[in-house]
Amino acid sequence: NILKVSDGVMVARGDLGVEIPLERVCSVQKRLVASCNAVGKPVIVATELLDSMINHPRPTRAEASDVANAVFDGADCVMLSGETAVGKYPVEAIQVMTRICKEAELDVTSSLRAMAAGDGQQQERRRGWGNSVIPGVKGEGSALRDAFAKAAILAAAETKADMIIVITRTGLTTNALAKFFSSVPTMVLSTSTHVCQQVKLHRGVTPYLTSSLDRESCIPRAIAKAIEWGLVGPGSRVVLLTGKDDMIANRLETFVVGEHVTI
Repeated sequence: NILKVSDGVMVARGDLGVEIPLERVCSVQKRLVASCNAVGKPVIVATELLDSMINHPRPTRAEASDVANAVFDGADCVMLSGETAVGKYPVEAIQVMTRICKEAELDVTSSLRAMAAGDGQQQERRRGWGNSVIPGVKGEGSALRDAFAKAAILAAAETKADMIIVITRTGLTTNALAKFFSSVPTMVLSTSTHVCQQVKLHRGVTPYLTSSLDRESCIPRAIAKAIEWGLVGPGSRVVLLTGKDDMIANRLETFVVGEHVTI
């Protein structure tokens, strides 16, 4: 019922620990994260991730593992609270969390989200983790949109692409892409500031606000910006995805930066 009416979910373990027995917090956290992953809604894990850094310059090893495991489980965001609000080492806390997240994201094989997407277990995860909340979730998207999103991720893996570009007016195509998890960075082009702000919550997504979604103008500008940000370079392969809600029809193609090649 929560997922039906929410744009995203925050797993606040402190509040959960008040509402449910302490020993259930971990399993409920994993269920909430997996359910959000299954329908492409962003999920934030928060509270006491690096709690000892309120008073100390270094976290405990258990806290470092807690952050990494949240990343492995499929969280889109991990959030600090007291560490930066009232802590003595707010900058250091952010730096430590950034390093832990980057290292965890390198180890894709440990990610439950990546494994589920990679071996075709996504539907099983929906039944096993979130059966009571998945059916009829608003914004879940059509089977066609999901099929193209999954095909884009597969195409990126098979062609060893360096980036996926999504052209979207509504953000729905990006939400569909988030269900299946891509280890390849995703750049989302939109004319809507609101959409860009929303999709930024999704893991591995970099939004780019553009004045027009006309392919002849927005794609070259997006590639130039991606090169500036270090996402791609000359010779990099890019997968391009648009959905029928965003353009005239569903479309999936791939090209090489610096070459006029379309497959």
